[in-house]
Amino acid sequence: MHYAFESEAKARTMLENVSKYLVTGGVMIGTIPDPDLLLHEWERCSHDSNEDQPSFGNSIYQIRFPYPLTSREQLDQVYGNRYSFYLQDAVEDVPEYFVLWEPFVRLAEQYGLKLVYKKGFHELFQQEKINPTYKSLLFRMKVTHSDGTLLIPNDQWDASGIYLAFAFIKV
Repeated sequence: MHYAFESEAKARTMLENVSKYLVTGGVMIGTIPDPDLLLHEWERCSHDSNEDQPSFGNSIYQIRFPYPLTSREQLDQVYGNRYSFYLQDAVEDVPEYFVLWEPFVRLAEQYGLKLVYKKGFHELFQQEKINPTYKSLLFRMKVTHSDGTLLIPNDQWDASGIYLAFAFIKV
């Protein structure tokens, strides 16, 4: 998703393809970096440092912004708002793009896709970790101990917190 928002044409093509291949009642699920969290971090690290390219992250991930942000009004366009993303052993400083949430939902509606679900990963985890099916899965995946407490290192937990999950249904 966040690669398609480089331009309106790419975002429309992606949503057109999703809509074209989903049957009515079909569900598109996805994950993206939470745009509100990214904007908050961009503002925070823009104010907290004098770097030409403000950044935040930890030992396993890094998000670097192209210039300091002094106000959200600087992001006056929906498409092409770039940042660089690094994830240890997976992604090497790749350009990604903000998916501003409300414009994304409005655009999806133009393709017959209605938002039915949106939650941050940490909130989703807290909600579902008590479900017996997911509790067992999280244990087998070595995310939690058998009692449901986290097993993954704090840096991995922090990295997962930048994402949100969503679902749209084709109407």
